[in-house]
Amino acid sequence: MELKLAKFTNRFFRTLFLTAVSFSVSSCFPVPSGQLSSLHLDKIDGQWVDDNGIVSSFYNGIFETRSPDTNEKLAEGNYISRSNGLIELEIRSFIRGTVSHVNCSLANSSHLLCTSRDSFNFSLTKHI
Repeated sequence: MELKLAKFTNRFFRTLFLTAVSFSVSSCFPVPSGQLSSLHLDKIDGQWVDDNGIVSSFYNGIFETRSPDTNEKLAEGNYISRSNGLIELEIRSFIRGTVSHVNCSLANSSHLLCTSRDSFNFSLTKHI
């Protein structure tokens, strides 16, 4: 009976140890959310310019927009790329004191087409 108990205890603690190790290792790697696509974010990362020369810098899910002449920060926000290729922006405007939401899509590698929830359309061109 003691031998069976010792084997069971040994097996139990070995299983517990391996489970703990696998949880520890798996926590080092992010779990894909299904919403964020690093492939699309890589295509968006960089500087983009609108028709008025206003520069928006996108990097790793965060962006900021600055005036071309004074370099004053006009807006900042976050963006995510959905699996369907849609890029969603949340924009906090310092000028208007508002938060707005915009959907964009890549027309090609250097052109973003965007529409706000108020149906305002604009485009951005990648600055190389």
